[in-house]
Amino acid sequence: MMDKKLAGGCHAISSVLYVVLKEVGEKPQLCIGECQKRGLPPFDHSWVTLNGKIVDLAIYLPLDMRKGECGGPVVSGVDVISMGKPSIDYGITTGLPFDWNTSTVIKVPFNEYISELPDEKDGLWTVIENALPSSRNFDIAAMKEKYKDVKRVVVR
Repeated sequence: MMDKKLAGGCHAISSVLYVVLKEVGEKPQLCIGECQKRGLPPFDHSWVTLNGKIVDLAIYLPLDMRKGECGGPVVSGVDVISMGKPSIDYGITTGLPFDWNTSTVIKVPFNEYISELPDEKDGLWTVIENALPSSRNFDIAAMKEKYKDVKRVVVR
């Protein structure tokens, strides 16, 4: 995330994290919705839940805020910098429509979204391959087929 300067890359980071967790035998849920840090305007966001707890690495580099302004990365429902509860409320309902980018991410087939990250050979599949143990035989065509029906869960 830091190397690729993916500030505001929550949809991409959560997609990668979802596939990586699935590939190592976990049962994550890929979520998209509105979030808000107390005292700041709400924003559209993507995250993963695992065993009912938030996993959100991208919150550390939000699109329209300073690094860390929304807290640190969240793992198992814990802000790993403060070691406390995240300062973000996930899946709130404001009644506002999703922005264009979020609406598009919801509509675009998952494997198409993963395949189209600019500046990466084979899109996010390359990032996923690099995040998985190197001993794995990684077949992008098989992965595209395997994940073709993934849908983000809209949380409001």
